[in-house]
Amino acid sequence: MRLEQIWRYPVKSLAGERLASVELEPAGMPGDRRVVVVDPGGSNSRRPVTAREIPHLLSFAARWESGEAVISGPGVAAVSHRDPAAAAALSQYVGRRLEFLELDEPAMDDSPLHAVHLSWVGQLEAELGAPVDPRRFRANLYLGGTSPAAEGTWPGRRLRAGAAVLEVVGVCRRCVLTTRDPAAPGQSWPPLLRHLVERRAEVLGVYLGTEVPGDVSVGTEAQLD
Repeated sequence: MRLEQIWRYPVKSLAGERLASVELEPAGMPGDRRVVVVDPGGSNSRRPVTAREIPHLLSFAARWESGEAVISGPGVAAVSHRDPAAAAALSQYVGRRLEFLELDEPAMDDSPLHAVHLSWVGQLEAELGAPVDPRRFRANLYLGGTSPAAEGTWPGRRLRAGAAVLEVVGVCRRCVLTTRDPAAPGQSWPPLLRHLVERRAEVLGVYLGTEVPGDVSVGTEAQLD
């Protein structure tokens, strides 16, 4: 196997940034999901608002730079999440008042890292008879090359890539977010999630923890022990 793509998502539920390399830390990828979108007028002003609730959050993207998320999207380009202009543009676009909240710890659903082998996406395409954009699965690491065994055989094993050693801690069960097209968030594809539920027990991808920190780069060979 080899590492084909690396992605970081500085703001949870916004589109992310594609990287050539990154230094993986004990807590995962630096800058990943360190900012969330919140509704300051809601009953819980610190509860993250996600693209499950507002799909058009995916129309905005963030990159991590000098300890802050730099936001780009409709009505805003390369603005810090700390700049009121970023939240104003997002709020205007989705028609709801929202703000960015910076966290002390990453806002992870399960584990620090998430990986998908592109052959699993290829199998899904064959089953559905339609193309599937891998970005729907919002993985940090996309692997390619020799087709591996199914996800269910991965937990408890170790993935070595570059200088890093990653522990596979479980499989990833998908949610409604996979039905949203990254290129057109307003469009929904319910049959995709229905197929994952009925044919794949909702699973596509695995969760990882960092056992040995280290640098990983696109093109690096990866090995599952």
